[in-house]
Amino acid sequence: MSDVRIEIVSKAVNTLEGVSKSSGKPYKMHKQEAYLHNGHHYPDRFEISLQDSDLGPVAYEPGFYTLAPGSISVNREYGNLEINRYEMKLLRIEDAPGKPAATSKVGG
Repeated sequence: MSDVRIEIVSKAVNTLEGVSKSSGKPYKMHKQEAYLHNGHHYPDRFEISLQDSDLGPVAYEPGFYTLAPGSISVNREYGNLEINRYEMKLLRIEDAPGKPAATSKVGG
């Protein structure tokens, strides 16, 4: 499979907060554990930054995802391909193993 496969196994959110040394302003970041399936024997663990809403961070449901098109761009200065780490968004591609597939009815 040539798609980027990212697995979310839990809705648990890790919140980091403190005061910026440079600006003196408080900050709060929300992250969720994820695993990149990249062809190695075991997937690589990483954390994805979450968007905040009025009700708190919006966590991804367990399942498999790929990168949304807006998460990848070409650096205008050097022409390199980059992942926008602060604006990375995931698109659902399938449910987690052992979980019934989500069904959606299109067109009625």
